[in-house]
Amino acid sequence: MKKLHSLSIIILALIISNAVAQSPSHRAPNQNSKKVGDMYLDNEWKYGLLMLNDNTIIGDRLYRYNIYEQKMQYIFENDTLSITNPERIKFLSFDGKTYYYFDYFDNNRRGKGYFEFLAGRNFKLLRRSVANYNYKNIYEDNEVPIDKRYVKTDEYYIKKCDEPAIHIVGTNEAILNLLSDKKTEVVRYIKQKKLNIKNEDDMIAVIEFYNSLYN
Repeated sequence: MKKLHSLSIIILALIISNAVAQSPSHRAPNQNSKKVGDMYLDNEWKYGLLMLNDNTIIGDRLYRYNIYEQKMQYIFENDTLSITNPERIKFLSFDGKTYYYFDYFDNNRRGKGYFEFLAGRNFKLLRRSVANYNYKNIYEDNEVPIDKRYVKTDEYYIKKCDEPAIHIVGTNEAILNLLSDKKTEVVRYIKQKKLNIKNEDDMIAVIEFYNSLYN
């Protein structure tokens, strides 16, 4: 019953995500457009839907994702605010994407953060978007940097049941080791379908296949 309930939540999230993706986009009131850009996954505000852990639903708000500060922002009474207690979130859907807030491991470092759901059920494929501030080594006569920009990176994670999400790094073999209990079947499937699991669409196909082995 718990497994069925979890699957129902994921299906609901995907349905809501597709629905809110059709909503019109907006810019935040009184925002200086020169200060928004690559620090956001998308600097356009989009209508979304938030479900809390107690199944309370909060709709009809505008959201955007600051991937530099790793904060979800929303508009409330013409003010730009950030979600301050993300642990209370069951999921957040906007712009055709569904996000969860999970524990994760990355290079033996444990953290918490937002992840976009890509595929799976008990065994999930997730994407974490981050931005780093980059200074190019270009200066004017007064030695003030004239070019500052944010460099975006997409990281992929695998999350098994209630365990922390694990960053996928290294070779195909390293990825397959995370699927070690069904490695023989997965390798056979990859060869049959001629997949490259470093390609996102192919990785999604592999994770969906892996989950199907537990049906």
